[in-house]
Amino acid sequence: MSKENNNSIVVDNEQNQTVDDAQGSKSKRSFFERLQFKSAEEYSVIIKAVIMAIILALLDHVTKLLIVKNLDYDNRDFIVIIKNLFNINHVHNRGAAFGILEGKGFLLLMIALIAAVVIGVTLRKITEGYKERYYALALVLSGIIGNSVDRAMRGFVVDFLDFFVVINGKEHHWPSFNVADICICVGVGVLMLSFLLRKPDEETTVSETE
Repeated sequence: MSKENNNSIVVDNEQNQTVDDAQGSKSKRSFFERLQFKSAEEYSVIIKAVIMAIILALLDHVTKLLIVKNLDYDNRDFIVIIKNLFNINHVHNRGAAFGILEGKGFLLLMIALIAAVVIGVTLRKITEGYKERYYALALVLSGIIGNSVDRAMRGFVVDFLDFFVVINGKEHHWPSFNVADICICVGVGVLMLSFLLRKPDEETTVSETE
């Protein structure tokens, strides 16, 4: 092989390395740019959403502690709030919301962690600048955190909200749930409504800084 060919190969390799380095640098910049707030308004919305999520996760944890302390699980203790409609009880749910995937605690914990990471990584793409979506995702995350803490600490989730109807003298119960379940359902509901009702060309409500 001639010296000219060797030099050409060296130059090509250097150019390819330069391109790879530039692409890598651009990728790193774009990743960190995604972590930055687009505006002071977005910063304010995210901070409020995070505070809301923390408060709701704490509320979920405190209510579960109160149930565990005051209602005996083995004796099936319950408190009548509205006769023939609503009780406070003590249920151990080893599945997801409303008893789905019962006995798959580790799988559900992994799914919850993956869901939390996906929400964090795709936050901008999901919200598209709409305020209600930030709060909706905060609700979902607070619910995921609340039930995940329960699974990690106890191996099951404590449910206590028991709604039912009486038909022909027989009680028909909706699966018991908790504050975290409410947060997840409301958050998903708000997201669905936002995606359905927002127009594609509608301006975002969280403005970007130029």
